Amino acid sequence: MKNVVGIAFLAGCMAMAAWAGETTGSAPPLGKLASLVGTWRGETDMKHDGKMEPFTVSYKLTAGGSALVETLMAGSPHEMVTMYTRDKGDFIATHYCMAQNQPRMRAKDTIEDNRLDFEFVGATGMASPEAAHMHSLSIAFTDDDHITQTWSHFEGGKETSKVVFPLTRQK
Repeated sequence: MKNVVGIAFLAGCMAMAAWAGETTGSAPPLGKLASLVGTWRGETDMKHDGKMEPFTVSYKLTAGGSALVETLMAGSPHEMVTMYTRDKGDFIATHYCMAQNQPRMRAKDTIEDNRLDFEFVGATGMASPEAAHMHSLSIAFTDDDHITQTWSHFEGGKETSKVVFPLTRQK
């Protein structure tokens, strides 16, 4: 009986996916963001003591290719996840921060100067917009194997710091 229920559930899911594809079209492509799939390495001053430490960033597509999962510093106390997707043609990023808030940022569907610039549009897990949070993200695409992320941190309504992550694709 369990097998019959499982097969019926799976068939239902496949039918729903086919129906959704026919009525809404396929998921919007993630464009240049999809090219990030894989593992990247960089160095940063994680402890703010002037000492550079290596870290990794991994990217994988999920949800039928409609979302990109970025895992930053996996397995460390600094581990964070950012989900990238599309909304009304723009790129959306939701950053699940070690500060236990979730800023949402939007980037226009144009990559100017080989850069994608995300700006703060709201958040969950913050007492107020003045609370400390990551406020913007710029991803510069240097070439197929090099990118640079620049995150800006806001508190009290103004930028308090920038964190720059130069990253190299691992082969």
